[in-house]
Order: sequence, then C-alpha cells, then structure tokens
Amino acid sequence: MSVILVWPPKELGRVVVERLLSEGDEVRVIAPHDEREWYRSLGARVAVGDPLDPDLVERSSQGARTVVFLDVGGNLAGHFEFALEGARHAGVGRVIVSTPRRDRYIVDALRQDPGEHVYLIAGGRFRRRLAHQAVAKAVNAADDLAGTPRLQLDLTTREGWASLGLDPG
Repeated sequence: MSVILVWPPKELGRVVVERLLSEGDEVRVIAPHDEREWYRSLGARVAVGDPLDPDLVERSSQGARTVVFLDVGGNLAGHFEFALEGARHAGVGRVIVSTPRRDRYIVDALRQDPGEHVYLIAGGRFRRRLAHQAVAKAVNAADDLAGTPRLQLDLTTREGWASLGLDPG
C-alpha cells in the first residue's frame, strides 16, 4: 500500500519520506517542479503540480491507503479542504495532518469529513516544536493504527504519544 504526501515542507518531507520508505511503504509526493528530482532521489514517486487542484490530488492518490499533510508554518489552512476533497474522491481511507498548533479550519474540515483521520499537533509558537524525526515517527505510527481512528492528538503531551502506542522519549 502507498502513502502520499501533499506538498510537504522540504526538510520535514525528506525525513518523513525516508522513515516511511524504511518501513516498507511505497511513498508518493505531490511537489513543486523544482523539487521533483530531489524527492525522486530519495526513492519517492513524484507528481508535480498545485496542491489546491483537487483533480491532481485525486489522480495522484489513486490506490493510496493514506494521504499526509505536513505543515510547519501555519500555511496549510486554506489549502487543506481542496486537497482533502481530492483525496476522498480517490477513495483514500486515512488522512494524517500534522501542524505546529491546533488550527480551527482544519479541525472543522476534519469534523465534517466522514473518513478516518489522525490530526497531530506537533507543538510550536508557545510550546516546544517537535523535531522532524519525532513527527516522522508519529506519522508512521498514525498510518499503522488499527481500526477507524478519528483522533486529534497533542504530541507535546505523553497522552498524545500513548494514543499512538509510542513513548515520547
């Protein structure tokens, strides 16, 4: 099964791609043209285009088990709903979102969406922001969760990590 990352921030995207590939996942990335070869060199399959284009997200997500949205600077809100629509039209079972802090726009979009999701709040602004390796570990665990999760997890707490079956240490 495959996992697709929608226009991830480059360094965080690299760490998540490497982690997922090391776990045996097929990884796809929707990325800007100038990052195409860079992601390919990591071993990911790449689609070039606009993450706001639900048709591109739908075509790129065909056959994917999970779509991952990563944000480090609060730029995902406003883009997320369009990409989520494309992923759901492709029949993707699970959506994973990671942002530095809770975003009401994303919470509302996930609440209205009937599918599985795991929303990872990875710290930021007034709280310690998690290292990229920790976010990659959490994304991998969220992808592997059994059942039909509809979770919002604060990874700056032990409880958030415990919900993923992980120790924050």
